[in-house]
Formats: sequence, structure tokens, C-alpha cells
Amino acid sequence: MSQSPKRYFGWYVPKPNGTMDLARATQEFSEEDWNEFLRVVSVTWEVRPLIVDYIALEIAFRNLVDMPRSLVETIATPEHVMLLGGVPQIKVLAAAEGALSNFLAGTSALRDRAGTRIRKGFGKDSLEAAKLKAAEKDSYDASFAYRLFYNLRNFAQHEDLPMSTIPVNVRRTEAGTYKAEIRLILHPQELADSERVQKTFREKELKLHTSELDLISLAQEAFSYYSAIVRTVIEFYSDRIAEMQQYGRVIIEKSGMPKDSIPVVWEGDGSPPGHYQHFSFDELGFLVMLYEKLSANGIKLGPQPTV
Repeated sequence: MSQSPKRYFGWYVPKPNGTMDLARATQEFSEEDWNEFLRVVSVTWEVRPLIVDYIALEIAFRNLVDMPRSLVETIATPEHVMLLGGVPQIKVLAAAEGALSNFLAGTSALRDRAGTRIRKGFGKDSLEAAKLKAAEKDSYDASFAYRLFYNLRNFAQHEDLPMSTIPVNVRRTEAGTYKAEIRLILHPQELADSERVQKTFREKELKLHTSELDLISLAQEAFSYYSAIVRTVIEFYSDRIAEMQQYGRVIIEKSGMPKDSIPVVWEGDGSPPGHYQHFSFDELGFLVMLYEKLSANGIKLGPQPTV
């Protein structure tokens, strides 16, 4: 049976010429200390997939919001609005539908995978699983936009997206040039008769909307509710996040790790080490900053289940 390598808390300092200075603490990790280290820092590994899904959703959201401006830039400013008919209009529609599809896929992936991870990590009958379910239900009950995109995701998997037209406005400026403006809209009538849409939402809400819906403002609202759900999930790990913050402060102070260096686990007695494992306290800092940002977004979900 092979013996575990000697491990030390270490760090490296990147240098402008592409090299780095490596150093380590003098005291070796005991087996007990090593197991404690793994337990404490594992909170960032467990939360990381959720953060990846959220960042991916945020990128899709930003691309969707930016789509009208991007579409305007891709078309030559026409001297007549009819130049945007035919194939150019099809290409504009395809780009817009692609951005919307990516956003819908991101909402579904974040919601479904978060649920799977929480049930696996905490148990399907856990308080955390109940809190996540309550947060999703509260979002659905509170927001028309959330309900719309929730239903639109299922609809879009089987039917054409309800974006059969994209309003384009072209006007002449005082300087005599032409300026184009593009809006992204949804046609609720194209959703209202589909069995892919939940009956209550279809009958009691969609059929009451006889005019087009502004896609961007609705996406902004829906994204805010998904952000609030992510905040709820991060709170499940709040005690462990606080523990790692304290642990990081202690280990950095005891080791004498210099400012602006990158922490690593140094394996072996050699210099440089035979191997080192990179981990990062800055990921913890990013997680804390993200939680603070999500807490400031203004969406307050309803009361959560208690023990």
C-alpha cells in the first residue's frame, strides 16, 4: 500500500515574465488536518456547479437583452424599411430566436439541475429540498414573466417560438441619415391554444393578453426571480461558507502567505514540489460577492419552510 505524500499549505506568486515564485509553510499537514482541510474547502466545490449554471444563464440573458442592438448593427441602415424583408428578415428572426432559445435552456438547466443536486446532497425529503421547491413555487405564483418563460420552455421544445415577426422601425434623423430600431416581441395568441402550456395559465392569463408582449422587459423580470432562487440555494451553505472564510483567514495568517499570491497544496519535500494542487480562496470571495449582489436585486421570496 503506497504511503500518502507529504502535504503542505503553499502558494505561488506570478511574475510579469511568465515565471512564478513558489513557497510553502514549514509544517506538514497531519492526516487529521488534511481531512479537515478537504471538508472545509469542499463547500466551494459543491456550490460551483450552481454558480456555473447561473453564470451561463446570465450570459444568455445579457445576449438576449443585447440582441436588438446587435441586430441593428448587423443590418446596413436601409434607405427603405422594405429592404429588411425576405432573407434579411429571416436572418434577424433566426438570431433572435437563437438568443431566446439559449435563455430558455438556461432557465431550465439551472432549475432542474439545482433540484437534482439539492436532493442528492441533502436528501429528497430534506428541509433544503422543501425550501427550494417553495422558492420556485413562490416565483411562479408571484411573477407573470416567470410563469410565461416556464411555459414557453416546454412550448418551444415542441412548437415554433411565438416570434413570427420582429417590429423594425426606420426613421430619418435631422442629419438626413437613417436610424433603425428593433423590438423583440412575443405573440400570446400563438401560445394560448397550445396544450404544451399549462391550462390555468393559458385560460386565465394568456387569453386575456390580446396585444403583443415585450420580450426584453419580461426576460428581465424572470431573470430576477431566477437570481432570487439562486440566492436561496446559496443560503443552504451559509454556515459552511462562513466557516471557510474564518479557516482561510487563520491559515493565511499562520503560514505567512504574502498578499496577491495564489494558494496551493504542495505535495512532496522537493523544491519545486513533485506536484501541487491548485485551489482558490478567491472563488469563495466571488461566491460571497455574488450572494451580496443577488441579495440586492429587490426580489423577496415568500416565507420558507422551517423544521
